[in-house]
Amino acid sequence: MDNQQGKGLSFAKRIYMPRIVGLGIGSLSVFAGLYPVPQPTWVWLFLLFNGFVWPHLAYLISTRAAFPYQAERRNLLCDSLFGGFWAAAMQFNPLPTVTILAMMAMNNVAAGGLRLFIHGSLAQLSGVLLSWLLLGPAFTGQATQLQIYACLPMLTLYPMAVGMVCYQLAIKLSEHKRTLRALSRTDSLTGLLNH
Repeated sequence: MDNQQGKGLSFAKRIYMPRIVGLGIGSLSVFAGLYPVPQPTWVWLFLLFNGFVWPHLAYLISTRAAFPYQAERRNLLCDSLFGGFWAAAMQFNPLPTVTILAMMAMNNVAAGGLRLFIHGSLAQLSGVLLSWLLLGPAFTGQATQLQIYACLPMLTLYPMAVGMVCYQLAIKLSEHKRTLRALSRTDSLTGLLNH
């Protein structure tokens, strides 16, 4: 139980910084996609919440949960739900939509493989349906110059943040592998070689 909680806390800590970066700069892409479309005030407030409050709230939820790993996976599904909501709210404007959904798909694959990718895709679809229910379905076929520039930070900085987390995890796994190899060769009590 303690080991499981420790792994869950480690998982939540690994995702915390990329979520802050991703949702913070992702809100710029969403803002640029929403700007030309008339939106009610609550949508703008929700964007501020999702971009700047949700990362910290999600971290608190997962670190204070009895099972942090499951809580963090639910948080990742909430991220995907919000992403689908924003894609539909932006009226599927091509560049901001692909930017947001692709970065979330990359995040889900990195955090949970194919299974989380599939569950995340279903959550994104639920977000789209929720947005259509609240705001109505609509489509925009072209991106403005502002939207192109607003998507560039997301397309460059967020993959770097995810790559850094993956690199740190690979280094940590390499250290554990080295330690296990040393433990398998020597007796832990005497320090003598096993063979």
